[in-house]
Amino acid sequence: MIHYRDEIKKLCQRALKHESTRGIPSERVQRYAELCAYARAWDEGERVSEEHTRRALLESSANNFGYVDGYANGIDATLAIGRAREFTQQIHKKAESILHATRDLADKYGNRFNELPQGVRDLLPPSELDRVVKSLALLVRGTELPDRRASKYTPDARPTAIEQTLLWWALTVPRYAGKWHHMLSLAQIWGITKTAGLDDFKRSVRKVKQRKTQTIDGRIRVTCPPRPTPQ
Repeated sequence: MIHYRDEIKKLCQRALKHESTRGIPSERVQRYAELCAYARAWDEGERVSEEHTRRALLESSANNFGYVDGYANGIDATLAIGRAREFTQQIHKKAESILHATRDLADKYGNRFNELPQGVRDLLPPSELDRVVKSLALLVRGTELPDRRASKYTPDARPTAIEQTLLWWALTVPRYAGKWHHMLSLAQIWGITKTAGLDDFKRSVRKVKQRKTQTIDGRIRVTCPPRPTPQ
Protein backbone atom coordinates (compact mmCIF):
# COMPACT_ATOMS: atom_id res chain seq x y z
CA MET A 1 0.00 0.00 0.00
CA ILE A 2 1.29 3.46 -0.93
CA HIS A 3 1.46 5.89 2.00
CA TYR A 4 0.62 9.19 0.46
CA ARG A 5 2.69 11.58 2.61
CA ASP A 6 5.71 9.27 2.76
CA GLU A 7 5.68 9.06 -1.02
CA ILE A 8 5.59 12.86 -1.33
CA LYS A 9 8.58 13.16 0.97
CA LYS A 10 10.59 10.61 -1.01
CA LEU A 11 9.80 12.28 -4.31
CA CYS A 12 10.81 15.70 -3.02
CA GLN A 13 14.08 14.35 -1.64
CA ARG A 14 14.92 12.69 -4.96
CA ALA A 15 14.14 15.87 -6.86
CA LEU A 16 16.25 18.11 -4.64
CA LYS A 17 19.34 15.95 -5.25
CA HIS A 18 19.39 16.78 -8.97
CA GLU A 19 20.86 19.94 -10.40
CA SER A 20 18.15 20.09 -13.07
CA THR A 21 15.62 21.04 -10.37
CA ARG A 22 17.66 23.85 -8.82
CA GLY A 23 15.56 26.46 -10.63
CA ILE A 24 12.20 24.98 -9.57
CA PRO A 25 10.71 26.62 -6.45
CA SER A 26 10.26 24.15 -3.61
CA GLU A 27 6.52 24.76 -3.42
CA ARG A 28 6.17 23.77 -7.05
CA VAL A 29 8.21 20.59 -6.49
CA GLN A 30 5.92 19.87 -3.54
CA ARG A 31 2.79 20.26 -5.65
CA TYR A 32 4.08 18.11 -8.50
CA ALA A 33 5.11 15.48 -5.95
CA GLU A 34 1.66 15.56 -4.35
CA LEU A 35 -0.04 14.94 -7.65
CA CYS A 36 2.39 12.17 -8.56
CA ALA A 37 2.01 10.42 -5.20
CA TYR A 38 -1.74 10.74 -5.24
CA ALA A 39 -1.91 9.33 -8.79
CA ARG A 40 0.07 6.28 -7.67
CA ALA A 41 -2.13 5.76 -4.62
CA TRP A 42 -5.26 6.29 -6.73
CA ASP A 43 -4.05 3.74 -9.30
CA GLU A 44 -3.36 1.18 -6.58
CA GLY A 45 -6.83 1.69 -5.13
CA GLU A 46 -8.45 1.35 -8.56
CA ARG A 47 -6.61 -1.91 -9.24
CA VAL A 48 -7.75 -3.32 -5.88
CA SER A 49 -11.32 -2.22 -6.62
CA GLU A 50 -11.21 -3.84 -10.07
CA GLU A 51 -9.91 -7.10 -8.57
CA HIS A 52 -12.70 -7.09 -5.98
CA THR A 53 -15.24 -6.50 -8.74
CA ARG A 54 -13.77 -9.33 -10.82
CA ARG A 55 -13.90 -11.72 -7.88
CA ALA A 56 -17.46 -10.67 -6.99
CA LEU A 57 -18.65 -11.30 -10.54
CA LEU A 58 -16.86 -14.65 -10.61
CA GLU A 59 -18.46 -15.68 -7.33
CA SER A 60 -21.86 -14.53 -8.55
CA SER A 61 -21.47 -16.56 -11.74
CA ALA A 62 -20.32 -19.60 -9.75
CA ASN A 63 -23.33 -19.36 -7.44
CA ASN A 64 -25.60 -19.02 -10.46
CA PHE A 65 -24.30 -22.37 -11.72
CA GLY A 66 -24.55 -23.99 -8.30
CA TYR A 67 -20.87 -23.78 -7.31
CA VAL A 68 -21.13 -22.46 -3.77
CA ASP A 69 -18.01 -23.90 -2.12
CA GLY A 70 -15.55 -21.53 -3.75
CA TYR A 71 -12.28 -22.36 -5.51
CA ALA A 72 -8.61 -22.29 -4.71
CA ASN A 73 -8.02 -19.94 -7.63
CA GLY A 74 -9.82 -18.16 -10.42
CA ILE A 75 -8.64 -20.63 -13.07
CA ASP A 76 -10.47 -23.56 -11.41
CA ALA A 77 -13.62 -21.46 -11.11
CA THR A 78 -13.45 -20.29 -14.71
CA LEU A 79 -13.00 -23.84 -16.01
CA ALA A 80 -15.86 -25.19 -13.90
CA ILE A 81 -18.19 -22.39 -14.91
CA GLY A 82 -17.19 -22.90 -18.54
CA ARG A 83 -18.10 -26.60 -18.40
CA ALA A 84 -21.43 -25.81 -16.75
CA ARG A 85 -22.13 -23.12 -19.31
CA GLU A 86 -21.39 -25.44 -22.22
CA PHE A 87 -23.70 -28.15 -20.86
CA THR A 88 -26.45 -25.58 -20.18
CA GLN A 89 -26.21 -24.37 -23.79
CA GLN A 90 -26.55 -27.96 -25.03
CA ILE A 91 -29.68 -28.46 -22.91
CA HIS A 92 -31.09 -25.17 -24.17
CA LYS A 93 -30.69 -26.10 -27.84
CA LYS A 94 -32.18 -29.56 -27.34
CA ALA A 95 -35.11 -28.25 -25.27
CA GLU A 96 -35.78 -25.54 -27.85
CA SER A 97 -35.95 -28.14 -30.62
CA ILE A 98 -38.26 -30.41 -28.62
CA LEU A 99 -40.47 -27.44 -27.66
CA HIS A 100 -41.13 -26.54 -31.29
CA ALA A 101 -42.02 -30.14 -32.14
CA THR A 102 -44.20 -30.61 -29.05
CA ARG A 103 -46.00 -27.29 -29.58
CA ASP A 104 -46.81 -28.33 -33.16
CA LEU A 105 -48.02 -31.73 -31.93
CA ALA A 106 -50.18 -30.11 -29.24
CA ASP A 107 -51.84 -27.80 -31.77
CA LYS A 108 -52.69 -30.62 -34.18
CA TYR A 109 -53.73 -32.94 -31.34
CA GLY A 110 -56.07 -30.36 -29.85
CA ASN A 111 -57.60 -29.27 -33.15
CA ARG A 112 -58.52 -32.80 -34.24
CA PHE A 113 -58.90 -34.41 -30.83
CA ASN A 114 -62.50 -35.47 -31.44
CA GLU A 115 -61.45 -37.43 -34.53
CA LEU A 116 -59.25 -39.76 -32.48
CA PRO A 117 -60.41 -43.11 -31.15
CA GLN A 118 -61.96 -43.05 -27.73
CA GLY A 119 -59.10 -45.11 -26.28
CA VAL A 120 -56.53 -42.50 -27.37
CA ARG A 121 -58.68 -39.63 -26.07
CA ASP A 122 -58.95 -41.32 -22.70
CA LEU A 123 -55.19 -41.95 -22.63
CA LEU A 124 -54.02 -38.36 -23.18
CA PRO A 125 -56.29 -35.33 -22.95
CA PRO A 126 -55.09 -32.09 -24.67
CA SER A 127 -54.51 -30.42 -21.30
CA GLU A 128 -51.67 -32.84 -20.58
CA LEU A 129 -49.83 -31.86 -23.76
CA ASP A 130 -50.39 -28.17 -22.96
CA ARG A 131 -48.79 -28.76 -19.58
CA VAL A 132 -45.75 -30.37 -21.26
CA VAL A 133 -45.43 -27.40 -23.63
CA LYS A 134 -45.46 -24.97 -20.68
CA SER A 135 -42.80 -27.00 -18.85
CA LEU A 136 -40.57 -27.10 -21.93
CA ALA A 137 -41.01 -23.35 -22.43
CA LEU A 138 -39.86 -22.76 -18.84
CA LEU A 139 -36.83 -24.98 -19.42
CA VAL A 140 -35.91 -23.08 -22.60
CA ARG A 141 -36.15 -19.71 -20.83
CA GLY A 142 -34.26 -20.96 -17.80
CA THR A 143 -31.32 -22.28 -19.82
CA GLU A 144 -30.96 -19.21 -22.04
CA LEU A 145 -27.62 -17.61 -21.08
CA PRO A 146 -26.53 -14.02 -21.71
CA ASP A 147 -23.78 -13.30 -24.20
CA ARG A 148 -20.46 -14.09 -22.50
CA ARG A 149 -18.96 -10.89 -23.93
CA ALA A 150 -21.68 -8.84 -22.27
CA SER A 151 -21.27 -10.54 -18.88
CA LYS A 152 -17.49 -10.51 -18.85
CA TYR A 153 -16.02 -7.84 -16.60
CA THR A 154 -14.03 -5.29 -18.57
CA PRO A 155 -13.12 -2.16 -16.61
CA ASP A 156 -13.09 1.14 -18.42
CA ALA A 157 -9.81 2.19 -20.03
CA ARG A 158 -8.84 4.47 -17.17
CA PRO A 159 -5.51 6.28 -17.07
CA THR A 160 -2.49 4.55 -15.56
CA ALA A 161 -0.66 6.14 -12.64
CA ILE A 162 1.80 7.78 -15.05
CA GLU A 163 -0.95 9.01 -17.35
CA GLN A 164 -2.97 10.36 -14.42
CA THR A 165 0.10 12.18 -13.12
CA LEU A 166 0.71 13.84 -16.48
CA LEU A 167 -2.96 14.77 -16.79
CA TRP A 168 -3.02 16.46 -13.40
CA TRP A 169 0.27 18.22 -14.03
CA ALA A 170 -0.93 19.56 -17.37
CA LEU A 171 -4.51 20.40 -16.44
CA THR A 172 -4.50 21.43 -12.78
CA VAL A 173 -1.18 23.22 -12.26
CA PRO A 174 -1.65 26.84 -13.45
CA ARG A 175 0.38 27.90 -16.46
CA TYR A 176 3.61 29.78 -15.81
CA ALA A 177 6.84 30.45 -17.66
CA GLY A 178 8.99 27.32 -17.69
CA LYS A 179 6.21 24.93 -16.65
CA TRP A 180 6.93 22.42 -19.42
CA HIS A 181 10.64 22.38 -18.61
CA HIS A 182 9.86 21.78 -14.93
CA MET A 183 7.44 18.98 -15.79
CA LEU A 184 9.99 17.29 -18.04
CA SER A 185 12.80 17.52 -15.45
CA LEU A 186 10.67 16.05 -12.66
CA ALA A 187 9.16 13.40 -14.95
CA GLN A 188 12.65 12.21 -15.86
CA ILE A 189 13.83 12.14 -12.24
CA TRP A 190 10.74 10.31 -11.00
CA GLY A 191 10.71 7.77 -13.84
CA ILE A 192 7.52 9.07 -15.40
CA THR A 193 8.95 9.55 -18.89
CA LYS A 194 11.91 8.34 -20.92
CA THR A 195 11.71 11.11 -23.50
CA ALA A 196 14.75 13.37 -23.57
CA GLY A 197 13.43 16.23 -25.70
CA LEU A 198 10.83 18.78 -24.69
CA ASP A 199 8.91 18.50 -27.98
CA ASP A 200 8.58 14.71 -27.64
CA PHE A 201 7.44 15.12 -24.05
CA LYS A 202 4.79 17.65 -25.04
CA ARG A 203 3.51 15.33 -27.75
CA SER A 204 3.27 12.41 -25.33
CA VAL A 205 1.30 14.50 -22.81
CA ARG A 206 -1.08 15.73 -25.50
CA LYS A 207 -1.69 12.16 -26.64
CA VAL A 208 -2.64 11.21 -23.09
CA LYS A 209 -5.02 14.18 -22.94
CA GLN A 210 -6.67 13.07 -26.18
CA ARG A 211 -7.04 9.42 -25.20
CA LYS A 212 -7.71 9.56 -21.47
CA THR A 213 -9.96 12.56 -20.90
CA GLN A 214 -13.66 13.17 -21.40
CA THR A 215 -15.04 16.39 -22.84
CA ILE A 216 -18.43 17.55 -21.56
CA ASP A 217 -19.97 20.83 -22.73
CA GLY A 218 -16.65 21.78 -24.27
CA ARG A 219 -14.76 21.28 -20.99
CA ILE A 220 -12.29 18.52 -20.16
CA ARG A 221 -13.34 16.37 -17.20
CA VAL A 222 -10.79 14.40 -15.18
CA THR A 223 -10.71 12.75 -11.77
CA CYS A 224 -10.37 15.44 -9.13
CA PRO A 225 -6.86 15.66 -7.64
CA PRO A 226 -6.21 16.35 -3.93
CA ARG A 227 -6.01 19.84 -2.54
CA PRO A 228 -2.58 21.39 -2.00
CA THR A 229 -0.92 20.54 1.29
CA PRO A 230 -1.11 23.55 3.67
CA GLN A 231 2.27 25.27 3.92
